[in-house]
Amino acid sequence: MENEATLVTGGAGGIGSGIVQRLIAEGQRVIVLDQHQGTNESAIHEVVDLSDPRATKEALARICAQHNITRLVNNAALCRVLPLEEDDVKNLEHTAAVNLFGAVLCTQAVLPAMTRAGFGRIVNISSRGAFGKESRLSYNATKAGINTLTRTWALEFASRGITVNAVAPGVVDAGMYKRSSGIDPELTHRTNESIPMKRLGKPEDVAEAVAFFLSERNTYITGQLLFVCGGLSIGRQPSI
Repeated sequence: MENEATLVTGGAGGIGSGIVQRLIAEGQRVIVLDQHQGTNESAIHEVVDLSDPRATKEALARICAQHNITRLVNNAALCRVLPLEEDDVKNLEHTAAVNLFGAVLCTQAVLPAMTRAGFGRIVNISSRGAFGKESRLSYNATKAGINTLTRTWALEFASRGITVNAVAPGVVDAGMYKRSSGIDPELTHRTNESIPMKRLGKPEDVAEAVAFFLSERNTYITGQLLFVCGGLSIGRQPSI
């Protein structure tokens, strides 16, 4: 298929940047959709605020007019750490606009090209937070929604040759973690000790899983949620 490309949202920094770098190394033509200008000169950058549906639709229309997007990574997300007493509906709406509705708009935009090609790979970036973490109501709720979208779309698109899977990172030394906790050495030490593999994840760890789900090697896996967490999602059983 001519002008074939991969679209990665939130690819200008953090985990998204690691994903972009990995896919470019594989020879993919990557388009980054982010509110910030990315620095990877090997990617095509489209700057847009995903919380603005009109601007997002216009950007997607431009991209899809020039490229056949057969691979999509819905990675863009934001998270505010707030106890329930300080949270409000506006924060939930804004978070959902980026984390959830942005993924819907991107998937709707690229679906025609995937359908024409009889081939498509969609990876949604989820989180352990979907199963509950204090003071993150809006983020957790939208990531739970991402998990549901993954299963729903997997069923809807399977007959078209399109797979849809989700990757849930653990604690990754990038992006959100660095902004909220990474400046506290003691907290980092405690976090490391809580992870069975005794280290924080790296963007490359997540990118490896994403790259497999996007690849033609993945022919029969769809609707699945894969944790990339160093064993943190399993937890430890108390010794007896």
